[in-house]
Amino acid sequence: MEDNKIFIDEPYKSPVLGSGINLKALFSILWSSKILILSISSFFAIFSVIYTLSLSNIYTSSALLKLSQNDDNSALSSIGSNFSGLASLAGVSIPTGGNDQSEYAMKTLMSREFVKHISTFDDISINLIAADGYDEQKKVITIDPATYDQEKNIWVRSPTKYTQTIPTYLEIHKKYIKSVVVNKDKISGFITISFQHYSPIFAKDFIDLIIQELNNIAKERNLIESKEALQYLEEELEKVNQKDIRDSINKLIATQLQTQMFSNIKNDYLLETIDAPFIPEMKSAPSRALLCIAITFFGMLISVMTVLIRYNLKNS
Repeated sequence: MEDNKIFIDEPYKSPVLGSGINLKALFSILWSSKILILSISSFFAIFSVIYTLSLSNIYTSSALLKLSQNDDNSALSSIGSNFSGLASLAGVSIPTGGNDQSEYAMKTLMSREFVKHISTFDDISINLIAADGYDEQKKVITIDPATYDQEKNIWVRSPTKYTQTIPTYLEIHKKYIKSVVVNKDKISGFITISFQHYSPIFAKDFIDLIIQELNNIAKERNLIESKEALQYLEEELEKVNQKDIRDSINKLIATQLQTQMFSNIKNDYLLETIDAPFIPEMKSAPSRALLCIAITFFGMLISVMTVLIRYNLKNS
């Protein structure tokens, strides 16, 4: 009966991808294809060097800030606690805690309206959207000619589904929030602003600009509110005869006059600079060595996978 037995051939099992990994067989396969592995890895290594050298340096400037301590804040807070009803009726803005002021500053810095205001300054939108490098010798930002024509001073890029020839403030805002980072230290309350750009000079100047304009916006807002409150309070003062109410209104008028005084004489109205923006001497990105290692390792991995897949397809 043994002669009538049917023998079925066992399916092929790869020495590498079979029921287990045979390290000796794996090493033998890779060693037999060492020239292919070396060739592919060398190609990726050379490509990584060429690619990373083509990348432009990026510089990061930063500034450390704190909330400005105006002397009128404490006066307004004490009066506001006693006359909050009258103050709200008069439309007077009673300052809240420092956390609210810092949140206001941070949210304003990252808002679309603030970026819309900043983009009205000369060359800001060009340097944010069209810049593609920096000439170290001439100390000038290089502009992509396919995006902006510097000789004719016009935008020349082709419109797409999501962009127009002339960038909108919404597009500028998207670029802005990728380059600007605003953080607040929970313990000290200090605010750090950092900005990345191809030009180290522009990185420093841009932080100076946004700090200056943030203070100007806060100053202008308080001046407008203060003038409106003063006008209302002076009108109400003429209508009231009770001495205690007139005294309260006079105190509110005094605080509004103090607010106007600080708004007119103080430059760092909302944020004061502790550590000023600087022109960075060393690049912050890209890390060319790490990129070369990562790309070369990726090429080596591809070469190994290619050898193993070819071997298994050939013997299956």
